[in-house]
Amino acid sequence: MPAVTTALLALAFAATPLYAQTPDPPRAFLLFVDDLHLGFKQTPRTRWVMQQVLARLTRAGDLLAVTTTGASSVSLAPTTDVTVVRAAISRITGNELNAREKPSPESSDESQHRADITSATAVDAIGGLAARPNHGEIVVLYITGGDGPGVTPPARVASAATDAGVRIVVVAIGELFPDGPDAAILPKDALEAMFARLALP
Repeated sequence: MPAVTTALLALAFAATPLYAQTPDPPRAFLLFVDDLHLGFKQTPRTRWVMQQVLARLTRAGDLLAVTTTGASSVSLAPTTDVTVVRAAISRITGNELNAREKPSPESSDESQHRADITSATAVDAIGGLAARPNHGEIVVLYITGGDGPGVTPPARVASAATDAGVRIVVVAIGELFPDGPDAAILPKDALEAMFARLALP
């Protein structure tokens, strides 16, 4: 075999990988907003946090879904179109019971009803996203209005996430903004801690 032909074949084999690389499956975010337990005044901060997530954590090809529990009435199926997601975020509005509406301990039917809706909606949304074929890692950003440390999702929701292999990161707006919903600046350490918990490979 001529030396030139041999050299060309050697270059061709060197340039061809032994194993074809397959792209990683798309990552998936579920932006779950429990607006039934989110104060109306927390609305701007909630939208801001969600927009920060889009700007800092998402990349081309990521799947993004948005689901709310109450009057915001957002149910956005998984999409890669960030523009559509931003539009959905702009519709988020807190709809927590105010002080006058909150039932007394003796009459907590409305509170229980809202809790049941939250759990059922979250379980359905998690199950639907996890059932999609060939999905990558799924992270649920569970946004609520709680203001105490250690806010956790309902047990039923946590169990559904565990069964589906889904990671939940709770974002309690009242905890992120300890000075109230009108605080001008979100503490940097709290913001960075949130992103650290949300980080995907």
